Amino acid sequence: MYLTSKVVIEKEKIKKPRGLQNTLHDDYVKCKEECRKIEEREITEKYIQYLKTELEAAELVVAQESAALQATSIVSSNNQNENKLDQVPSEDSILKSEKETFVQEENLIV
Repeated sequence: MYLTSKVVIEKEKIKKPRGLQNTLHDDYVKCKEECRKIEEREITEKYIQYLKTELEAAELVVAQESAALQATSIVSSNNQNENKLDQVPSEDSILKSEKETFVQEENLIV
């Protein structure tokens, strides 16, 4: 009898390490760590989604700007062509063309 009571007393004297003192506390700490990891993952996923949205918006802006640039270059080239057609011929060019037609007419006559 003395032996069993001594074993019981010795078991009570042995202290568990602090982390093992309360299994509820250990479970609570594990759950808190898991919750923190889940929250961090959710925040990361939201940030990734935000960055994807920003990237898509930037790609749209680039596409719009390139389309506008192409349209501007087409319009400017059309305007240059129209300006060439709308230009009043200068006196020198008129004289040259008259001389050329005169020479051609003389060649036909001869």
